[in-house]
Amino acid sequence: MISFVRSLFKKKSPPPQPGSVAEELWRADFSSEERCRFVLLDDGRYTACLSNGVLELRLKQGNLFAWSEAELYRYIDASVEAEFDKPETGSAGLMLHMTDESSFVYVLVSAEGSVRLDAVFNGEPRVIVPWIACPWLAEVGSIVLTVVMRGSRYLILANGRWALEADDDSVEAGRLAFVARLGDVPAASFRLRSLRVESRPLEVEVDFTRYGRVLVADDDQRRRVAEGLFSAEAWLPALLHTRKLSRRSNASPADIFMEAECLIRMNMFEEAETLLGACLATDPDFEPAREEHFNLMYLQGRYLSLKEALLADSERVSASPRLQNLLGHAQFNLGAWEEAATAYGSAADADPSMPIYRLNLAESLEKSGRKTDAAAAWLQAARSFFQQQAWNDAGACSTRLRELKYDATLLDSLDARVAYGRGDLPGAERLFAALDKKKRLDAPCALLYGLIRSSRGEREKALELFRLATVLDPEPPIYRFRLAEALFLLGRREDDEFSDALESALERAPDDGWILNLEGLAALASARTDRAVEAFRLAAAVLPEAPEPAINLSHALAGSGRIDEALDALGSFSETDAAAANQRGNILVAAGRLEAAEAEFARAYALAADARAAPEHHSALPDYLTNLAGARIELGRWSDAEDSLRKALSIRQDARAMMLMGDVAQTYGDAMRAETAYRTILQDEPRNAPVLARLARSYLMRNRFKEAAKIAEELSSLASDEAIGIQSAIRAATTEELSCASCGRLWTCPKPVPHAPRTTLRGEPPAEAPAGSCPNCGKTFCVGCRSADLREGRFVCPECGVNLNLNDDRVRWLVRHLVQQD
Repeated sequence: MISFVRSLFKKKSPPPQPGSVAEELWRADFSSEERCRFVLLDDGRYTACLSNGVLELRLKQGNLFAWSEAELYRYIDASVEAEFDKPETGSAGLMLHMTDESSFVYVLVSAEGSVRLDAVFNGEPRVIVPWIACPWLAEVGSIVLTVVMRGSRYLILANGRWALEADDDSVEAGRLAFVARLGDVPAASFRLRSLRVESRPLEVEVDFTRYGRVLVADDDQRRRVAEGLFSAEAWLPALLHTRKLSRRSNASPADIFMEAECLIRMNMFEEAETLLGACLATDPDFEPAREEHFNLMYLQGRYLSLKEALLADSERVSASPRLQNLLGHAQFNLGAWEEAATAYGSAADADPSMPIYRLNLAESLEKSGRKTDAAAAWLQAARSFFQQQAWNDAGACSTRLRELKYDATLLDSLDARVAYGRGDLPGAERLFAALDKKKRLDAPCALLYGLIRSSRGEREKALELFRLATVLDPEPPIYRFRLAEALFLLGRREDDEFSDALESALERAPDDGWILNLEGLAALASARTDRAVEAFRLAAAVLPEAPEPAINLSHALAGSGRIDEALDALGSFSETDAAAANQRGNILVAAGRLEAAEAEFARAYALAADARAAPEHHSALPDYLTNLAGARIELGRWSDAEDSLRKALSIRQDARAMMLMGDVAQTYGDAMRAETAYRTILQDEPRNAPVLARLARSYLMRNRFKEAAKIAEELSSLASDEAIGIQSAIRAATTEELSCASCGRLWTCPKPVPHAPRTTLRGEPPAEAPAGSCPNCGKTFCVGCRSADLREGRFVCPECGVNLNLNDDRVRWLVRHLVQQD
């Protein structure tokens, strides 16, 4: 009682200092910025803000990992519960123990309902637990994620059910954050609805005991965790989870076997053997355990016992390539080379997808002195490794064949293809060039060498190589396709060779998407739009993951005015592919939807600028930026357009971008900069009609009519209508027309009118000269019309009866000019 009374008067402890480790119960308040504790910001790539009582992360670009941290306190042991909307795409979750931007632990829940745990320490990422499926999350709309951190232990629940647990001591203490990760999707939002943090030691211990010991983990979920860890080669964590399954009285053979597999990976062979025996005792027909038991004998070096056991079980061995290979290992290590070769050969013949069996055969044949047979096996193994893109293994086989003095030309061909497969294009090209010089290229090498030369723009040489490939091996459609493609790119689609190559490729592979795509391009170039659309549709159906046929289909449809169909043809590609987004922008420009077009061009630039984008997208960056600038110019957003053009020109000097930059300068009134831009283009492209027209109009604006007239003369053979328009503008700016009010005769005088003195005219004006203008009505009449009605020798206005005069400078100049000419 006394203690209770004292507690009433006891002063409350002051709150912890910001940045210190807190022991508290905290519930996040998202009603105001002052009370939410989370960092709210907008850095251009993403925004963290409060919206309708939730914390929202708005990611504005793809392939982004972003967070908003609660920066007031750090936590060591804590029980955290967060409720957030299940992501529609990407993943969201919590960042734990965040010391700085380079060291933290985080847990994520994906749109598919899987959970994972990762750590980053000093900038080095490491998977603690890979993606683990949580089937009960598949159909839910919101996630309640519970994380209990105690010491190095992490216990994670999702919607009240055990999801995973792990041990990691990378980071001891740190702040919390709401985190989201987005893949190849341009934008998405993630919403945290509530957050509770309990970091008082006793309460954390209670939660850890309740969730870690009282709450029973579902066996299937623990099995999924164990299998995920095993696939990630985390043998010890996988073993710990598997043991909780295998040590039960009703353990299944599969669970016992999984524990044995973990032990084998950890070189704990004796324990593994005991478990394999227990597994077979539970189920004698559990084949994986029996095969692994034989494999364990091999790993232990018990070759004689392995040989005897396998020979005693000949029926099982004959049905299993793996056991035949193990028998070969036993015979090989016992020095029985011929017997080993027989066993390895049986394994290789039974399972050609395992070139390692053929390699083992080659080694045993060498040992037995059968060098020719060994070389054949090495070559077959090398080719199989090559087909599986196991470049290092294929290269090792080639090296051994060289040591055996095998055909050097054939090995050069193999090594060249391996180098190409590895991405070592300079090395591959050296080998291809040497083979070409010796006239020893085979069809595959001719094809690959042609692709290298074509990528550098050497299309004629590439064409020769593709022709050679079709001669060396006429049947494969790939060679015919590449030949047709090369001819198409060279503009020879009217040649019989092109049509023959394309038709023969289609005959051999009528359902090949890329061949159909080329057929569509050829049809479109020949104005056969309907056939092009049909071919592109077929190609897109065969290649649903490739954006090119869909883009080409969209282009063909847009060209025939089918705008809505053209947009639909792009599907979702415009969200992930820069070229598709650019195509959507082009269509929207044609439809007059400039705001939407600008957004698509911006998306195309963002996708292409991503470091992981394909090289062809990086090379197209200036084009996407120029298209973006063009849309912004149409919208009157000149400053934004200038920024885009500066970026484009910093990457590559491009005529269209430079032209638009000149337009921007002209709009800003910087005529000299505009002229410089236009003249820079004309140095390389002197017959560029749009630029010539712009330069001429720039001169017009500055009253430089002689230069404008000269440009208009150059332009007349390129764009006659444009030239006529400029010449008309020059005339309108430099001359003025007057006409006779009676007969309509036209006179042209300079503008401004040169000085014409009022002195008396000498000579008789010709009939086509102006007689003068009326001071009352202002009308002008010619000498021919008024000569018959002179009054006292003076010309008179037929309407007003007033004498005509030469007070109008234009009339006076015309009279003097015509009199002088006469």
